[in-house]
Amino acid sequence: MERETSMKDWNPLVSIVIPVYNGANYLHEAIDSALAQTYKNCEILVVNDGSDDNGDTERIALSYGNKIRYFTKPNGGVATALNMGIENMLGDYFSWLSHDDLYTSDKIQQQIRILNKHDDKTTILACGFQIIDKDGKHLLDIDPLGAGQFTQQQLNTPLFALFQDAIHGCSLLIHKSHFDRVGIFDVAHKTTQDYDLFFRMMRNQSFYFHEGLSVISRSHDEQGSKKVIELHAKECDELWINIMSILSKEEMVQLSGSEVDFYRFRIRRFEVSVLPYEKAISYTEDRIVELINADDVSDSIEHFKEFSLLLHNISDEYEKQLQQALHNQSVQLNATMVEQMNVATQQMIELVRQNNRRPIRSFFVKALRFIYRVIRKIFSILGLKNVAKRNGIFRRLQEKGVVEKLSHKE
Repeated sequence: MERETSMKDWNPLVSIVIPVYNGANYLHEAIDSALAQTYKNCEILVVNDGSDDNGDTERIALSYGNKIRYFTKPNGGVATALNMGIENMLGDYFSWLSHDDLYTSDKIQQQIRILNKHDDKTTILACGFQIIDKDGKHLLDIDPLGAGQFTQQQLNTPLFALFQDAIHGCSLLIHKSHFDRVGIFDVAHKTTQDYDLFFRMMRNQSFYFHEGLSVISRSHDEQGSKKVIELHAKECDELWINIMSILSKEEMVQLSGSEVDFYRFRIRRFEVSVLPYEKAISYTEDRIVELINADDVSDSIEHFKEFSLLLHNISDEYEKQLQQALHNQSVQLNATMVEQMNVATQQMIELVRQNNRRPIRSFFVKALRFIYRVIRKIFSILGLKNVAKRNGIFRRLQEKGVVEKLSHKE
């Protein structure tokens, strides 16, 4: 950060790009909100993506005269319209405004003030947003910072807000150099062009998530992705598989603490989504299994060894107490069972060493947890649980993280 300079000394031009297709219903409000910005060094570009509504959209745009810059093109999708705006913008910064959304009056001014305090003027900015229905009725706020859902440090981590679904494309302020660096919107993505570009753009870059709900986003049935839900679902599946295949181990650790935790988080997000995400979930599950088999099998074998030692400790240290307690309750248990459990343990260790497949791993974990529960049950029934604790059996397992891992329900 640097000392704030006078806004008169730094007054960059901001290009507000409004792509529109058959948008006569809401375009007027969007343009008005752009013109109402308290930061005045803005240009407004309206790109008509081949509307076929008998000229209604064009008439609204043309009614603003030289207050806006108007472009028209054959229909090609929102990505093509945004790209035309980017290619024709004169500003140092790009700000997207969908034709059915609105800006609060201080959206651009607030972001320029924030950038004015940053050494890196190419820092990408984002903020929270409000959601309204087709009639303008307030539905909810997406405010991860103001609600205390995440810390400033978390949200400033590159890609963190994107992966938390906390990014609205119209909330961003993007320096033009980022388009030179990673390119513009990919026209091959009809419904996921925003996340595709933002992922490429935000990786390893300076990012700042600021306070405020500067975008008012309208949710209605005429939105593009809702009209082509099957295509959207397919593109989302492909997008996330591609993103996960590109991310480095270091980025996953930065985002979630570990690779496995990153994939587990993604599965939870996929499972609560209204979209099926079948391929993405399958891909993520496979990555988790690969990581567990590659990184944790040797550790899990050590867990088995600990249980083997535990069983020996039961036999060596508590045999007399167990025999007496079992005799008093007319229960038959002797060293033979202990030995049989030890043999089974060694057999399972050997299976894991010889096999690196998911079914074996699943069996391995379930068997380990079963043994743990059996031992705890024996101590509980015989009233020897406290004795075991005093003699350090479960403490030794806790120190190695075994008890916590095995007590966790899958």
